[in-house]
Amino acid sequence: MTTSISIQQYIFAILCFALVIMNSGVTSENIHYKVCITKGPCPNNDPACAKFCQNKSYPKGGNCIDNVCCCDK
Repeated sequence: MTTSISIQQYIFAILCFALVIMNSGVTSENIHYKVCITKGPCPNNDPACAKFCQNKSYPKGGNCIDNVCCCDK
């Protein structure tokens, strides 16, 4: 009885691991980095934040997250 439970747990763990690996979909292309700068035109001013980021050498712009201007890296 004890052996069968251990084998079942092992198989269950392998299946869970395989499911997580197959469904994660995380690749280096999907990771999106942001650099948040406390000095900026936020809150609620995404166009000004995007322009602010472009002036700070972040050509992709940015947007306001909470009260902080976050630039796309």
